Amino acid sequence: MQILCKLVNVYLLVLFATAILSWFPNSGGVVGEIRIVLRKITEPVVGVVRRAMPFRTGGIDLSFLVVVFALRILQQLVLCR
Repeated sequence: MQILCKLVNVYLLVLFATAILSWFPNSGGVVGEIRIVLRKITEPVVGVVRRAMPFRTGGIDLSFLVVVFALRILQQLVLCR
């Protein structure tokens, strides 16, 4: 269970890093490369949630929040500390 907890924590950090770097879409160089890698890691999960959401919220992407809440619930269910 501890491995699962650590993996979820790392994925949450990657999600937040992706969200922060998304505020700077035209960044090039190393930051741009990091943004691309992080997005490749998070998009498979966030993209599935985004496509499954029955409603659209205009310019706000709530799929990120849904994934974060789902991971936090998972952490609570497996009693991560």
